Amino acid sequence: MSSTPWYAWYPSDFRGKTSRLTFSERDAYRTLLDEYYLMAEALPQALPELWRITGAQTDEERLAVEKVIHLFFVSESGRYHNKRADKELRKLAQHRASLSQRGRAGAEARWQAGDGQSNATANATANACAMATDMAYPHPHTTTTTTTTKNKDQKHSRINGKPRKLSLPASFEAFEPSERIKTYCAKRGETQLKAHMVYFVGYAKANGKQYADWDQALINAIRCDWAGIRKAGL
Repeated sequence: MSSTPWYAWYPSDFRGKTSRLTFSERDAYRTLLDEYYLMAEALPQALPELWRITGAQTDEERLAVEKVIHLFFVSESGRYHNKRADKELRKLAQHRASLSQRGRAGAEARWQAGDGQSNATANATANACAMATDMAYPHPHTTTTTTTTKNKDQKHSRINGKPRKLSLPASFEAFEPSERIKTYCAKRGETQLKAHMVYFVGYAKANGKQYADWDQALINAIRCDWAGIRKAGL
């Protein structure tokens, strides 16, 4: 069950269809439509459940609910459907899909223009994120050179004082975020971690990216919404 925070409302259409209804009947119909759109699904058929949704308590109010159900809804597959509401929900789903596609296309265009985020048209936020990725580790006061191999904990060797960049870790290949990334998303209330990670991994593979700290790179991508998920309202 998905939730729809908004939907298109046509007051002239509503008035035209409800001009002969009583106040209670009109209120019941509007409340049922709100439930339909907000939950993005047809209404249950059980009358007690419909009374609960509308807050109908008196006999008059409950009769009003029954009347508008039979006037404006049809029973299909164990639910009450409204033809206009189903049409509007399909339009809304298409609109959301279009926004998502445009957001991702825009992000891809920015990345293709030059090294992900550091191109001439990138905004200040995007530039800050790119800088954060490149500067994940501070420069030490002394220069040392060590030799290590990539491991699960992502401990990094340094070459001339700079952290060595590593290829895509196996955990990213398997779309298994670390506890550090999970904790970051939990604190921010980010619910689309997998979607962000899938897009980030695809971008990294397509561009042959290497990072000194892959966890931090993904966190930067999530913070800046590289995939355009928040921009698309997802």
